[in-house]
Amino acid sequence: MMPRLFVALLLPLAARAQLVLVSVDGTTESPVGSTYDFASVAASDAKDVRFRARNTGSSAVTVTTLAVNGAGFTVDRPSLPFVIAPGNFLGFTVHFAVGTPASYSAALQVNTISVILLARSVLAPALTIFPACTADATTATVNFPRVPKGSMGLCNLSLQNPYSQALTVSNLVVTGDAAFQGPLGVRMPMTLQPGQAVTFTVQFAPVCGKASYSGALTINSRTYPLAGSGFDPPLPKPILKFDSAGFGSAQQRTLAISLPTAYPCPASGYVHLAFTPDTQVVTDDPAILFVATGGRTVPFSVNQGDTQVLLGSQAQAIFQTGTTSGALRFTLDAVGIGIDGAATTVLTIPRTAVSIGSAGASRRVNDLDVELIGYDNTYTAGVMSFTFFDAGGNAIGPGAIRADFTADFRAYFTRIQSGSAFVMRATFPVTGDARKVAGVEVELTNAAGVFRTQRILFQ
Repeated sequence: MMPRLFVALLLPLAARAQLVLVSVDGTTESPVGSTYDFASVAASDAKDVRFRARNTGSSAVTVTTLAVNGAGFTVDRPSLPFVIAPGNFLGFTVHFAVGTPASYSAALQVNTISVILLARSVLAPALTIFPACTADATTATVNFPRVPKGSMGLCNLSLQNPYSQALTVSNLVVTGDAAFQGPLGVRMPMTLQPGQAVTFTVQFAPVCGKASYSGALTINSRTYPLAGSGFDPPLPKPILKFDSAGFGSAQQRTLAISLPTAYPCPASGYVHLAFTPDTQVVTDDPAILFVATGGRTVPFSVNQGDTQVLLGSQAQAIFQTGTTSGALRFTLDAVGIGIDGAATTVLTIPRTAVSIGSAGASRRVNDLDVELIGYDNTYTAGVMSFTFFDAGGNAIGPGAIRADFTADFRAYFTRIQSGSAFVMRATFPVTGDARKVAGVEVELTNAAGVFRTQRILFQ
């Protein structure tokens, strides 16, 4: 009989040990002892605390009693009885709200678990939030306006004593993200006489690499959440600098970019080069490109706090102007941010007369060959004249020999679509002694003008 009696006495104790009461803050559970303190609550405020009755045993527990008895306290719970399976819990919320400043207590009963709840209702100053900050009516969160990163925003606030007796403010602090600083303009502790108000400021300075911020403003026993967000300001309108003011075809030129003011955060993007020819013979000139990348795009970057824009990690970028007249367009495209003002610069490559880079003349037994290497950025070359000279410098009759190769040039340019560079060889049959022809001068005409070579000596 004694073993049976011993087991019977242990059963109620084992059943009781299965139920554990905890308070919940977010996802964190904390064991609740014989008392739980709600701490100080402003007289016009309320405070909710979430609890869980957790079943830590291996068998179900039925909750038949869950109540709060005491002025100012109420409980929000599901209908009873409530069965808690092993490992599960019953969640409920205790609400405290009262208008008269005093100390309060209540008894919380969960089955056989008893807890004394304590709370104090205290006087609290009224907070006024001035524009451009706003207050959330539900959460009392003080919302700062969006602020450019690297800059500072301000919230102007006021504390007023709405009561007929003096009110001491002993705790006025800002906590949370370091982007929130303050309060500025007041010193603690301070006493507010009936109806008296004081103003103060909280600063918000978002930093690079972070968008959303949270903090808290605590005034005595009352806490107001702080919320702010920062954004990347637009990049100041870039200044494009070139190594010379005059532009022409068949050049390599240098581009450098700077900002008029320092940018507060790291930034990056791309410089795009586009070309529009002013002829319909070709649609593009592939020789127009950035040398470093071999293409029409070069990356750029800006270090935090700098005005220098790096182009492909260098202070400048070299680009080729090709051999076609038209418009070069440089456009900046920043990644993730805007650009303040127009980010496009247009350069004009003007039409020019035919340009000859090298020229040569050679003799054969009965022929004279003239070779010209150059370009025609107008794509209109064709009309030429050749004047031959003897060793004494005298023009050989019949004088200038004219020829029109316009159709040949146009067919060539249309076929290659790779710029206006050309190599041309003209052959002239000779009757008589070709050795008497010492030199030749060539005149080439296009839509922009006439180009005359110096005298080319036959070899």
